Amino acid sequence: MSGPGRAAIRETETLRSPTGSLQGRKVALDAGHGPSDPGQVGPSGLREADVTSRLADRLADELRARGADPILLRAGDSDPSDEERAELANDSGAEVLISLHLNGHEDQGAEGSSCYYFGRLGSVSVAGEALAEVIQSEIVAATGVRDGRTHPKAFGLLRETRMPAVHVEPCFLTNPKEEQLLQEEPFVRELVRAMAQ
Repeated sequence: MSGPGRAAIRETETLRSPTGSLQGRKVALDAGHGPSDPGQVGPSGLREADVTSRLADRLADELRARGADPILLRAGDSDPSDEERAELANDSGAEVLISLHLNGHEDQGAEGSSCYYFGRLGSVSVAGEALAEVIQSEIVAATGVRDGRTHPKAFGLLRETRMPAVHVEPCFLTNPKEEQLLQEEPFVRELVRAMAQ
């Protein structure tokens, strides 16, 4: 037989909504990194784990305002492993997962947004790819950051979750300009709205 497998069909059907509304839809939000692994550190000392936590809280508020039911996989000082985050997302009944991270590079001029979905040789999340494309397009249009496009990756959280999942890196924390943007309310507001949209 040819055609998509059961997992691809299940993922695609999960994203369908007769009204296009977020009302009552469960969205798992992962604030990347945590106390034991702060992730990237910006030129002024801003830590990725702190920024992703704030972004996840703001995105949860925006999703709630649109009628969704956000589920935070890391809150406060908690420090779950990727396996624990995936288990929580799977057990919660979430329909999609958004994992928030920030990019980094030794070249401080590296900039822009990119989104990742599960994919490796011979296997790809069709719905994850579609979700990554939409989120990436909205971020670039709303904020004007450089388009780093979407890419397949086999990150643990993308691999171990059963719902369409994306790993979003809206900025390079190691870029002084983008590090500053992440501290400015108008930029953060537009970024959060873009992801919710």
